[in-house]
Amino acid sequence: GHALRQFDDDLPARLALVITSVVFGLWHIGSALRPAEVGVSPVLQGASLAAVVVVTGMGGVVLGWLGQRSDSLLAPIGLHLGTNSVGLLAATLAWPRG
Repeated sequence: GHALRQFDDDLPARLALVITSVVFGLWHIGSALRPAEVGVSPVLQGASLAAVVVVTGMGGVVLGWLGQRSDSLLAPIGLHLGTNSVGLLAATLAWPRG
């Protein structure tokens, strides 16, 4: 959000949104690398990495657009918190107990 505001000052809004969304997607590579810690195949690891970058990059577009539209960081922060909370809940429910 803060980076987008900085880019918005110097670049056209759409270009600023694309750049910061790509960075947002790349920022999440670490979460895609975690399956390697539990012995996932390299093919699945690569697919997971690509999917995480693409999906979070698209999420960056939505969050960035919301920030531009609302002219506030609170709306995208709230949405990001909400989506992360749903993901955490889903992972908790899906994790095998034993």
